[in-house]
Amino acid sequence: MEEKYLLLTFTTVSHTMQIEKELKTLEKKFKTIPTPREVSRSCGLAILLDPIELDFIKNLKKEGKTIDYVWTFEKTEDRGNVVTQVDI
Repeated sequence: MEEKYLLLTFTTVSHTMQIEKELKTLEKKFKTIPTPREVSRSCGLAILLDPIELDFIKNLKKEGKTIDYVWTFEKTEDRGNVVTQVDI
């Protein structure tokens, strides 16, 4: 079974915490995790979201919220984790 997510990474822990607070306030479902080893640009924490939230994340960035990198993150049985950067 494949699982697909939107993965947000940040250069500082404080940026991660700011977005966590924003997501909680807006009652979005998310999970904070250690950054997957396939991603080298990060403070060590990442946020997983449903891929349908991409437009929401784009709007947060337009509002000036600090989201340093956005990725698609796919867990597969045969290939392990597949991570691709998303330009927004």
